[in-house]
Amino acid sequence: MSNVILKRWITVIVVVSMLTTGCWGRRELNELGIMVGIGVDLIKPGLYRVTYQEVNPSGVSPQGGGGSAAPINTFSTTGPTLGVANRKTAQKISRRILTPHVKILVIGEKAAREEGITKIMDLIERDDKFRWNAQLLIAKDDTAENILKVLTPIQKISALRLSQQVAMGEELWGEDVAINAMDAAHAIASAGMEPAIGGVELKGNPNEGAKDTNITNSAPPAHIDLNGMAIFKGDRLKHWMRESESRGLTWALNKVSSTIVVIDCPQNKPEPINIEILRAQSKLEPEIDGKKPRFHIKIRTEGKVAEVHCAADLDNRAIIERLEERTAQAIKKDIEAAVKVAQKHKSDIFGFGEAVHRSDPKKWDKLKKNWNNRFAESDVVVEVEALLRGTGLISNRVKKKG
Repeated sequence: MSNVILKRWITVIVVVSMLTTGCWGRRELNELGIMVGIGVDLIKPGLYRVTYQEVNPSGVSPQGGGGSAAPINTFSTTGPTLGVANRKTAQKISRRILTPHVKILVIGEKAAREEGITKIMDLIERDDKFRWNAQLLIAKDDTAENILKVLTPIQKISALRLSQQVAMGEELWGEDVAINAMDAAHAIASAGMEPAIGGVELKGNPNEGAKDTNITNSAPPAHIDLNGMAIFKGDRLKHWMRESESRGLTWALNKVSSTIVVIDCPQNKPEPINIEILRAQSKLEPEIDGKKPRFHIKIRTEGKVAEVHCAADLDNRAIIERLEERTAQAIKKDIEAAVKVAQKHKSDIFGFGEAVHRSDPKKWDKLKKNWNNRFAESDVVVEVEALLRGTGLISNRVKKKG
């Protein structure tokens, strides 16, 4: 269900609740709790905390009749298992929780590192009402509870804001990969792929972020940002990737639709030139001739010059070709950095093993045992072709007087 449809659905509930005059109707509506975000934390071995973010219809009423009501209600339960914690919501609220509209599932870093995420995926898989397209995020150096408690301006339902941030980050920046619960479960179960899950980070004081002033302040004292990709091995978090490594992963996974690549000016000066990528396509081709696997990552991009900070003659075809070459080198460098860190941690987050399985099932049967060790020793060749199709509305940069 899209964010737009969900917001319309919430609005319908608000309007109906205002128009309903019979006690039966009011009672039915009051018994429903719309959950849009769920968080899971490990307090200590054998004790979990599950946090729920519930929409408060009066706080998002289009008529503004909710007054100063908060747009969300956040509450947590604890238990020795996730199922017990889930059932104990009856001690916290008087409404029946609805999970089909959950947009974000946040897992605390402690839980992801120490306990793994298989138990969480198992509980979700057995819930016939939970939607598998909910986006999955890891709370970087933090708890899921702190992330879900933050109130956000403009988009007042922070779980929906996070969902939109993930989509926009993948579409416009290319550093964040949208991974839903089904993607993660598939990667955990697959012998030829490991999960890589996006991180979310709380900047500022979590106590201030949970206050109404975080919405009314033009510069909120606390906010939540997407930050990096987490490498998993099996179902446990092993390492956080740097920005360039995360971008390299998205290039290789064919997840980049548009982004900015910063390169040096052709005169080898420190001034930058921004290249806007308009289209990108990636292919992964396995080559299994001997015992040692070899993989080719082939990238083809089309873009344009978006910003120039030096006196580059963009009417000169030789200069354009040099910019194309440097763009290709920058992309290749990021991909190679991603491959290097993944091989260091012996985690095939690229799905090279699955590529072998698709191309030659018989060879895969021989290679799949100890695949992550084979992946760590494999050769990966990166080939990038970058084409520039334009220089914007002007060819050369605007010059100042004098």
